[in-house]
Amino acid sequence: DENDIAVVAEFVAFHGLKRLGVQVDDNLLHCAPSLCSELHSRIGITCFILGDTPYAPCCVDEVGAQHFAADAVLLFGFPCYSGTAGIPVCRLTPKSTVRESWWDDSVHACRDVAPSQTRQFVLLCDVQYEHLAVEFAEHLFRAEKVACCVALADPPSIQGHRISRDRARFAHCAVADGVVGKAAAIALLHKEDGDQSLPPPAVRLCGRAVYKLSPGSSGLVLDSAELEESGDCVILFVGCSSSALGRRLGMRFGSSCTVLHADPQGKPTWHSLDVTAALMQRFNAIDRIQNAQTVGVVYGTVAVHGFQEVHDRCTRLIRSTGRKVYSMVVGKLNQPKLSNFSHVEVFVVLSCPQSFLTLDMKAYPVPLVCPYDVEVAFGAREWDMRYILDFDELLESSSGTASQEHLQSGAGNMALVSRNFLDELVPLSSRGFQGLSLEDTKPPSLAVHGQHGIAAEYVQLDS
Repeated sequence: DENDIAVVAEFVAFHGLKRLGVQVDDNLLHCAPSLCSELHSRIGITCFILGDTPYAPCCVDEVGAQHFAADAVLLFGFPCYSGTAGIPVCRLTPKSTVRESWWDDSVHACRDVAPSQTRQFVLLCDVQYEHLAVEFAEHLFRAEKVACCVALADPPSIQGHRISRDRARFAHCAVADGVVGKAAAIALLHKEDGDQSLPPPAVRLCGRAVYKLSPGSSGLVLDSAELEESGDCVILFVGCSSSALGRRLGMRFGSSCTVLHADPQGKPTWHSLDVTAALMQRFNAIDRIQNAQTVGVVYGTVAVHGFQEVHDRCTRLIRSTGRKVYSMVVGKLNQPKLSNFSHVEVFVVLSCPQSFLTLDMKAYPVPLVCPYDVEVAFGAREWDMRYILDFDELLESSSGTASQEHLQSGAGNMALVSRNFLDELVPLSSRGFQGLSLEDTKPPSLAVHGQHGIAAEYVQLDS
């Protein structure tokens, strides 16, 4: 729509872009050509489609964009908001409507369900409802009269860059890490000095910055907020019941805070997010890790910030226990690909939280685990029911003393090929095909000219 075109136009102008890679969800790929044509005719920028993303469509295909010398990426779909390594990204998300009465009814229903000692509400909306997050938070703040915070994706703050005052309803700008996004309904959230930019966030929640609503002389303003992980804090999630974001919230904060969920397409009622079964499944996978002798570390992303550090940390820890570990890059995960490695007993998937939680674990013959599972299994941290999937939080959080020496000193050989390679492949000796013979003494063949042309009609070259 016109708002989205305006977002992209200011994004392009702010960064001085010449080439823009357009990445869309796989089910929306048929819309990409018309989108590129519209952007080229309205903005005058060269656009190209990043089709067939090598990993999850919610993550920015930063490597693919660099292969085509893109100055930035336009991601349209349902992003996971994982931090990137540095390429500017503009995220456009689908927007769903909500009945006008649903907000008021859900606020009243929240008062009946929330604990009486509640001192802080934190609101987080699923991707398609994020444009209504601040509006709902304002309703909640005026009704409950307690501290109310809202988690915003890509908050409007940058060094020296202010939001245009005529775009208060659909504001956007670049943030410090190069990401551009949208924060809706901030007409009443202006600073008293006329600066509409927000302060740097003090804490982030599932890739989103958390801000506190505070009364000001000209209305409500957003200030930096701290997240109180205690029984006095209630996290409100607005989205569909099957959302991976909701499960992520429940698994991470369900043990320390009250996490309530409401679906705008249903009745305005709040329910506790029950993730006990999911946590028990993960705890069972930790037992499987402890019994495994061969572990595969699979790259599920190469764009999420911190993925390489997490990989190195996992491989060091696994090797320090005397187990064999293989690092693999297989693109999009599926059961046939991983079945080729029948000697691997557990696969550690390095991916964004949203991708990991949407995997069909039952379709794979061996457990799929995350780095947090590995650290708990091998004593690097204790199981405390706070399931951490975010790479940055995993790296920043403190580790236990049992394996801290292994994590920092690199106990065990850190090289990818640390021993005789044939020794690593002992389980393959029983296979019928064991690869090329290493004892072949024939001289190497010379390269010769082949054929060229299309597959239906090759042109034979003269020798």
